[in-house]
Amino acid sequence: DVYKRQASSSSVYGNSTPAPFREDAACLKPQSPYGASKRASEIFLGTYHSLHGLKAIIVRPFTVYGPRQRPDMAIGPFMRKILLGETITLFGDGSNARDYTYVSDIVAGLSTAVNSFPVNFGIYNLGNGSPVSLNDLVAALEAATGRKANIERVAKQAGDVEHTFADIARARRDLGYTPQVNLAKGLTNTVAWVREELRREGKAV
Repeated sequence: DVYKRQASSSSVYGNSTPAPFREDAACLKPQSPYGASKRASEIFLGTYHSLHGLKAIIVRPFTVYGPRQRPDMAIGPFMRKILLGETITLFGDGSNARDYTYVSDIVAGLSTAVNSFPVNFGIYNLGNGSPVSLNDLVAALEAATGRKANIERVAKQAGDVEHTFADIARARRDLGYTPQVNLAKGLTNTVAWVREELRREGKAV
């Protein structure tokens, strides 16, 4: 049997879903076009499953970070700027929180989800299950880099969600998913990569 696999996003939950976020939440009000498009594709696959028996596994990663991460995500660029003595920009008062999940934990969950097919149709959160506020993240980045951050605070961005928080009970049950890397260890690994990247660019840190 052919399975469809979809990488969705925690962005589908928006601001109206009670925390921790469960996969059976309605997800009716994503905050961004990105989240809406991910939710629409989930619904599309669910409809085909109901009508035609299409088999599908959908995963919702939560704020993935680590070496070689996307340059538009916060942690890598923040580390880089802190190490270089540049200013980082924080949107809002810093109380918004994210369920930061280290890349190796996401890879482990993805690998099981796409190879084991525990159900004919399933949606799984892949998160760390431990939200961290933006203010606490900056403090953790300062500890990991050994540098003080220069901070500029600006108004909150439209489309940002207030928090993300993965309920990972379903992934734990069906996929044996158990995150192994806490934030401190993940940031230590990531800052080593950022320092190496900066050295390659000829920037002493």
